[in-house]
Amino acid sequence: MREIAELSKICASLAKSDLSVEMLDVMISEFSSHGLSGDFARKIFSLVLEERGRYGGEGTPESGLKLREFASRALELQRMGREVYRLELGEPDFTAPPSAVEAAC
Repeated sequence: MREIAELSKICASLAKSDLSVEMLDVMISEFSSHGLSGDFARKIFSLVLEERGRYGGEGTPESGLKLREFASRALELQRMGREVYRLELGEPDFTAPPSAVEAAC
């Protein structure tokens, strides 16, 4: 639990700093020293970028739809009667064709 608190402090300090590739390298190194994967560090880094953007930082681009905005717009279109295929976690409510499942295994 103490290690998670330490990693949280690192992430919080990154959110206030100038985020760069070097910072990502620092995170990957720090996470690795705690037995966590580089992929996990990259996911956390992108969350730090998102949080930074939410609190007025410049870590996210101004243009383009963010995930929450995209989901809100999809819901709005559904309420207007438009057919929307939502592919968030747990969706769609149908499975892949048997040939695709077989090819993946």
